[in-house]
Amino acid sequence: MSLADLAIIASIVSSLAVAASLVYLGLQTHQNIKHTRASIEQARINRIIAQYLAMADESVVAAHIAGNGGAVTPEEIKRRQFWLECSAQRFSWQDAFFQKTQGLISDETFAASRAFFVERLKQEPGLCAYFQQHSSSGFPTKFETFVKTRLADALSPITPSAPG
Repeated sequence: MSLADLAIIASIVSSLAVAASLVYLGLQTHQNIKHTRASIEQARINRIIAQYLAMADESVVAAHIAGNGGAVTPEEIKRRQFWLECSAQRFSWQDAFFQKTQGLISDETFAASRAFFVERLKQEPGLCAYFQQHSSSGFPTKFETFVKTRLADALSPITPSAPG
């Protein structure tokens, strides 16, 4: 084998190494984009939840009711606080659902969250009623389908439906 033959083989090996590096770089870039999107979504959800829970403060709720022309009564304050707390939970579960669909949490972790969600719906009639009322925006999403299925699980004496 001549020196020229070795140079050709080295060039081919070098080209294959560069191609493999580019493929690896592409996979890493895709993974980074996926995690960046998840971080952005999680930060958005956290801001919404923090805002809803801050707005649930009694004086803030009272100001909001009065500012919108409503009657500030203890019952209306409690009703609004409950709605804000349920909304915060909805966003939290929406975030878990998003993470699952993006492959960021395991099937086992998501199954445990899903079971907890169903148990909360079974044990808390007000929470269940909130999700029944707010499970359709007119634009069906995968999350809304998930919620409707979990509601069916919670309201049914039969075993839960398939994962999803």
